[in-house]
Formats: sequence, structure tokens, C-alpha cells
Amino acid sequence: MPEIQTALRTGISEVTKHTPQFLVFGSELVLDGRAHEYDGAVTEVTDSARDAHAVAHQSRKTLFDEIASRMKRACARNQKYWNARGRAVEFPEGAQVLRNHFTLSDAAQGYSAKLAPRWIGPFTVTKREGEVSHRLSDAQGRDDGVWHVEQLKRFLPRACGDASY
Repeated sequence: MPEIQTALRTGISEVTKHTPQFLVFGSELVLDGRAHEYDGAVTEVTDSARDAHAVAHQSRKTLFDEIASRMKRACARNQKYWNARGRAVEFPEGAQVLRNHFTLSDAAQGYSAKLAPRWIGPFTVTKREGEVSHRLSDAQGRDDGVWHVEQLKRFLPRACGDASY
């Protein structure tokens, strides 16, 4: 576990261009202990040391401002890519939809989920529930619950009817 923690703490982030160790503690993690050998000297805090600390604090503030702007740019870039794939879909009441079929394999029954149909239906949208959810009912009018729009897609009947193969 310590090796994994060290790897995470010393890895340079693509967005911030710094390691998490540096951002939290202000210095890089020293993996070689010889850099910290104690020479026995006692140092006192002086005004010049405080001034140096104030300058370092100001430079950390500008560093954090720069990192915040980089993170905002990265967030905007990721949002642009995410929204390019997104779809704004609304189903009116009475629309026919298919819903995603969640099923699990069952070895005892000899049932494989990967061979099951991915979409089942058609269902009828009976009511819109909130911004992105719809209440569905099956062909017999029984309530099928509320489903998120990402779990639904428009039902397109076959042109030749419902022919069996």
C-alpha cells in the first residue's frame, strides 16, 4: 500500500502540472533520505525568514490562482466533449418507447444475460416526472415505474409489421 500511495502523491497531474504532494505541502516528496540529514545546527526565525515566508506565501497564492484557472479550462473542455455526445430528449405523453432491460445471468436456470434482449417494450409514456424522468405503462396498462430518459429510446415499429423469423 505505501508504494501505491507514493505513486499517487508523486505523479504529475496533467491539469495542474504539479504533484498532489507539492500542492498540499508546498514541497516535493523526497524519496532519498540523505537530503534530510541533520547537521546539528540550530536556526532561529528572523525577520528575513518571515519576509521570505510571506513572499513564498504570495507566490503560492498566484500558483493556486493559476491552477484554478487551469482546472476551469479542463472542466470546460470535458464538459464540451460530454455535451457533444449528450442528447436532449423529451417524450410526450402517449409516446411509445423501449426501455433498457437490466437482467442478470443465472447459471442454475441456464440463463445468460448477454444473450437477453437489451431493450424491451414497447411501453407508453403516461406522465413526465420531473425534468428527465417519465412514468411508463405496459401494453395492458399496468404501471412500469419511473424511468430516466437515458434508459429510454423511441420505439420505431417495423415497416413490415411484427413478423417472426
